[in-house]
Amino acid sequence: MDYDKRSLDIAIALAGNDTEESLRILKKYNVVYIYIDSFTKRDPIWVPYKYSSILREKGIECRVGYVTYDPADPKSVKIKACRVEFKINPKLKRMLKLVYSNGETKIYKLING
Repeated sequence: MDYDKRSLDIAIALAGNDTEESLRILKKYNVVYIYIDSFTKRDPIWVPYKYSSILREKGIECRVGYVTYDPADPKSVKIKACRVEFKINPKLKRMLKLVYSNGETKIYKLING
């Protein structure tokens, strides 16, 4: 699995400005539900900096920082990355149905997904 490309896809699918592209990516990964809670809201999506121009083309803000490539490995290298806020683009949100809500926890289902 190419984690770098997958993190880019996640950022584009959720926060990008092209709803059709978002839907294509969600279908590519067989996504039916999107789960959001207080942890996912606080935890940014880290996308390698080499994709920063693509993020900007898609209308996604790239806040640059350094992140441990593999947080589970204390010896892992740090890479320059874009910090992308975990949020759902309002255009994409119209293609989702809220199926569960309890406090900050929300589950959305892709309509026709």
